[in-house]
Amino acid sequence: MDLSFLEINKLYVIGNGFDRHHDMPCSYDDFKRYLTKYYPEVYANLTRLYGDINADWWRTFEESLANFNPDKYPKEVADESFFDQLNELVSRYGQKGRDIMDQYEVLHKDSPSNKYARAELMVRFEMMELKKGLNDAFGSWVKSLKIPDESKKLEGINPNALFFTFNYTRTIEDLYGVDDELVVHLHGSIDNNVFIIGHNRTAEEMMNQDLENNVYKRDLDIDSAEDDARNAMFIAAEDFKKPVEDIIYQHRADFNSLDGIKEIEIKGFSYSPIDLPYLERVLEITGKYIKVIFNWHTEHDMKNAKNFIQKEGLTNSELVYF
Repeated sequence: MDLSFLEINKLYVIGNGFDRHHDMPCSYDDFKRYLTKYYPEVYANLTRLYGDINADWWRTFEESLANFNPDKYPKEVADESFFDQLNELVSRYGQKGRDIMDQYEVLHKDSPSNKYARAELMVRFEMMELKKGLNDAFGSWVKSLKIPDESKKLEGINPNALFFTFNYTRTIEDLYGVDDELVVHLHGSIDNNVFIIGHNRTAEEMMNQDLENNVYKRDLDIDSAEDDARNAMFIAAEDFKKPVEDIIYQHRADFNSLDGIKEIEIKGFSYSPIDLPYLERVLEITGKYIKVIFNWHTEHDMKNAKNFIQKEGLTNSELVYF
């Protein structure tokens, strides 16, 4: 379809709350239920590595991927005997698990240093398996979501606007009749089978926080082998970091096309610090005097939106309950 004749002067920024408004079961709590039902082995791996994944953990799922308990997993692995651990790995991963254990000398299998060296390797291996399993499960879950009927369709959505969406579904295209070329899926979609999730912390940041939390509790010289195993968790967890800067660069043409936009409306967005750099880049292109409508649903979202408005020095903004 030739869209060159359209004079596009509005941008919608769409978050997960948009799909939730349409009664789609797409909260992270819904993902948890899907995971436990259809991918129990991935959920079990998640709990082994992250420990107590309660309701608060799931509420901020992406941020929580950087927030696990490094006291739990390495010690549990180190406390197991070589052969108990071997049997567990083989039962969970088959030959891949046996290959991991074959890297150790059986004669020294239960020396203290080797126990934590084994834990370090296990961390790297299980985090890699978790990432693959979690991504597969997440993609399968998104594909299972059905586009709702028109009973929850919002009035006043301009189908000739430009849409930047963080959602993976085709709600905008299929329910609102928006042409595919006007919709930019920043984190992938069911169309290209890409589903980007993640936190915003580096391994160094996580290590420094861990050191700050434990510096008075442990002798870092004596516990150096354990430190290596703990740090391996942070290094492996960095693979869950969302590559926001890379995504912005990959979509640079889409962002640059915003020059000339006269109004921005943000719907269903939680204003998570992980995704705020996208809004910052939008405003770098459009200018900060543009009219911006910040829709919010929870008090937490409203607070985050207000903080962003103040930080960016926006003078033509409006807060609207959604």
